[in-house]
Order: sequence, then C-alpha cells, then structure tokens
Amino acid sequence: MLIVLKIIPMCLALFDILNTLLYIFGINAEIFSYIGGISLFTLIFLYLSSYVFKFCEYHRMFLHYVTGNNIISIIDYKYELGLPYIIYIITIGFLLFGVLYFYLKEKRDVKRAKKAANIYN
Repeated sequence: MLIVLKIIPMCLALFDILNTLLYIFGINAEIFSYIGGISLFTLIFLYLSSYVFKFCEYHRMFLHYVTGNNIISIIDYKYELGLPYIIYIITIGFLLFGVLYFYLKEKRDVKRAKKAANIYN
C-alpha cells in the first residue's frame, strides 16, 4: 500500500505534464484528464497520507506540482485570462528542479547517516 501511495503522485504528475504539453501543441488528449484528473478530496487524502506515513519532500513535490498546475488552470479557465503557455512550462521546470534537488538532498542525507553510523560502530 505504501509503495502505491508513493507512486500515485508521480503518475498524476506524469499525466498532467503529458496533458499540458499535448495541449500546448494543439492536441486534445482528454484521456489523460480522465485517467490522471484529480479531485480536491483525493488531493487532500494524498497530502494527509504523505504526512501520516512520513514521506520525504521528494515525494510531495509531485503533489505540489499537480496542485499548482490545477490552480493555474482553474484560474485561467474561470477568469479567461489566456495565460501564455510559458507559465505551464515554467511550472514543469519548477517540478523537475524541485524533484532533482530533493532527490539529491535525500541521497546525500542517507549517505551522511550511513557514514555517521559507521563511525560509531
């Protein structure tokens, strides 16, 4: 169950990215919205689960991306702002940067903990 809870946000972010990129290129792929679309209650459940099971920030980055992208999309749709596509590309860039940063930070922290454990043994 914990493995699935860790993988679901990654899949949601992947479907969101694919849907956004295809939309930018003028391709309407509603299937990604059907498969990877998420309601507010589901998003809250995933956030709560990530804190209850003490997931690292690396795993939450995908939820942050989905939340941010949905908020931008809702505001753009509701108020007909016609936001440029670069906003969505920047959001994807923040996701990729954040995921890489927290992934490398987690690996470094694990390596330091192992090194510290070897010193005391």
